[in-house]
Amino acid sequence: GQIERGEVILQQLYKLFESKSATPTEMETLSGEFYTAIPHRLGRTRAAISEAVIDSMADFDANQETLQLMKDMLAVSGDGAVLFDARVDAQYSALRCNIAALDKATPMFRELEQYVLRSQLKSKNIKVQNIYTLMRDEEWTAYDGKVGNERLLYHGSRIKNWVGLLSRGILLPKIVVSMGVHRTDPGWLGNGIYFGDAACTSAFYTTAGKKGTRFMAIARVALGKMAPFTKITYGLAEPPAGFDSCHGVRNVAGKPSQFADDEFVVYRPNRQRMEALVEFTI
Repeated sequence: GQIERGEVILQQLYKLFESKSATPTEMETLSGEFYTAIPHRLGRTRAAISEAVIDSMADFDANQETLQLMKDMLAVSGDGAVLFDARVDAQYSALRCNIAALDKATPMFRELEQYVLRSQLKSKNIKVQNIYTLMRDEEWTAYDGKVGNERLLYHGSRIKNWVGLLSRGILLPKIVVSMGVHRTDPGWLGNGIYFGDAACTSAFYTTAGKKGTRFMAIARVALGKMAPFTKITYGLAEPPAGFDSCHGVRNVAGKPSQFADDEFVVYRPNRQRMEALVEFTI
């Protein structure tokens, strides 16, 4: 829109210039309108303003080239972004994760938002701020859901962990520790990748960033046949024979369990993939 407005004003200026009847004030006024539509770095002195008036063929040629360059940049960028922060762009590329913000008016956003809000059991404090779709090519290529029983589950983590999680995915604890990352939980069902079905539970593992928001992932997890556990069992490296995953069953009245919340654990990284990132406050 700015470029189109600039072109219209430049054409008006050129007609006045060709007519040879324009006053300096008219040319100066229209030049000011052009620089309002297409900002330039100009001096503030009266002499600088006078010199900036578009009143010669050289001025018209230079500004027409500027407008054409801007149009070309828009065409090449594809998304209409002429200016960008190269440092941020490089950091995003380094993540090797395709991240896209969901429009809040879309059915997909509303569906995922309600999925998060309805899953809360112990508290109803979560307020969804934004939702982003995620696709790590390696993760999606490797994903194996043949065992079935696929569910969308939550994985919360501290704010400082998300650069690593987005760039390398959710790894098994032994691999994470070998990379020098400190493990913060004892792994009540051994060395697996843990998920929950209640957003409020996963939110417990998150911390707020500078903007006061937190993050949790929504992952597709192939659980297959789940081995139920009501007692904490350290040291597992895989589910019991005949099972594909482990389920720490939540303690409820009449069915005592050492697990305060449902925990779902897989022991193969390719049985899960992150599909969305929820930004929220509590």
